[in-house]
Amino acid sequence: MQIVHHRNPYSALLGRGPASYSHHMVIPKKTAVITGSSGGIGATNRVPTKEDFDWLYCEMTGFMRTQILAVAASLRLAEHLQDGGRTAEEFAAFSGIERSMAFRFLRACTKIGLTACDDGRTFNSTPRLQALHGETPDSMRNKAMVFGTRAQYLIWSEFLTAVRTNQAQAARALGAPIFDYYADHPDEAAIFRATMQEDRPEVAAAAAVAAKARGVADRSEAIGGDFFKSVPEGDLYLLRFILHDWDDADAIRILQNCRRAMKADARLVVIEAFFAEPGEQIPAHMIDTQVPLFDLHLMLAVNGKERSLTEYSTLFDKVGLRTIKTTPLDNGYVVIETAALQ
Repeated sequence: MQIVHHRNPYSALLGRGPASYSHHMVIPKKTAVITGSSGGIGATNRVPTKEDFDWLYCEMTGFMRTQILAVAASLRLAEHLQDGGRTAEEFAAFSGIERSMAFRFLRACTKIGLTACDDGRTFNSTPRLQALHGETPDSMRNKAMVFGTRAQYLIWSEFLTAVRTNQAQAARALGAPIFDYYADHPDEAAIFRATMQEDRPEVAAAAAVAAKARGVADRSEAIGGDFFKSVPEGDLYLLRFILHDWDDADAIRILQNCRRAMKADARLVVIEAFFAEPGEQIPAHMIDTQVPLFDLHLMLAVNGKERSLTEYSTLFDKVGLRTIKTTPLDNGYVVIETAALQ
């Protein structure tokens, strides 16, 4: 059996953290309602409370938290505090950063829950910080680092342009398309590669090494190529986080090339995050709450998009594929198995 496996360079960015991890935000608990009919805001609108303003302010400063997390990961703060509390002076000596900045940095880490400090001097680790430890299962260290890099971070400075044009903004924000930018910035590219494995021609050799390490080299072959031109003939095609990297026209081109190469009884399997349909009841643990955000991130970076199952079905119909089985997973992904229309 020959298996053709395509994997998106952005796939690891969508990987889930430990099961205990959940996104945290301040939720307004109450609002005041105007009951009069005077002018101004209006009779049916709610007056924002202090909690509402605090929530907005917290969201506005999210860009600061992104960088604090990235620096904590880069400086291996979790590793430094794993055996007990440390002072800012000790951390400065360990990390090589400026002494007074070490205290100010750790104070900010305490504010967002990465560290705890009861005496104003000694900083201790928290479970959240340990999720950034390099040896923690499903560690988020590399993800924290990559989201703090210019390539992933600066593209959001052009979000207003993106919503006006529906076009990727990496070239505008970075001076080049994102992967061309990485080619000219090897330090950032190294962080990106550490977060994910790229299935591109230049890493086919790495795939061959991985196959050998797993004992399947005698029945597999790593081939670099361009799926916009052609793909090898095979029995099973696995597109894991591929289609969300492209707009509908390009996604159809990829699927068409797979469809042309498929044997009569071949299967094509797609694994993606997905949007629930309006009114669709799906258990909360099977929905990735970050999909609406990553949908925008993909558009900003590479003109990609997340889709609903109906939207994927529409793509399949256009290239002569039919859905055989759909399996939602408990990590927010869905596995869609397709075959050729008879």
